[in-house]
Amino acid sequence: AEYMGQLVTKYSPTGTTTRGTLNNCGTGKTPWGSFLTGEENWFGYFTRGAADDAARGNDKSVTALKRYGRNQGAASRHGWESGGTADQYQRWNNSKTGTSADGSDDYRNEMNGMGY
Repeated sequence: AEYMGQLVTKYSPTGTTTRGTLNNCGTGKTPWGSFLTGEENWFGYFTRGAADDAARGNDKSVTALKRYGRNQGAASRHGWESGGTADQYQRWNNSKTGTSADGSDDYRNEMNGMGY
């Protein structure tokens, strides 16, 4: 992918790589041979801390997160973020936990790589 600021994470500090999507319940083959996929419940896999709005300075990302149903303090569906301290678990917590301006030291933007 080309650099996109909303995709910057600890995993991809250049904002050019995501780890894919999840679930993908609605998949279908198009007449020209490609596949389209989607998932209507993708946002429920992420959690946000109770003070995340203030940590983000109530910026535009807060509005977007609330639009997708991720209010601050929202619990995740399966608690994957509680599996340990490794990135594979922490990426499900999309709270602003780092100090960087762009999200390169946490997973505040991880949700932006899914659900499209």
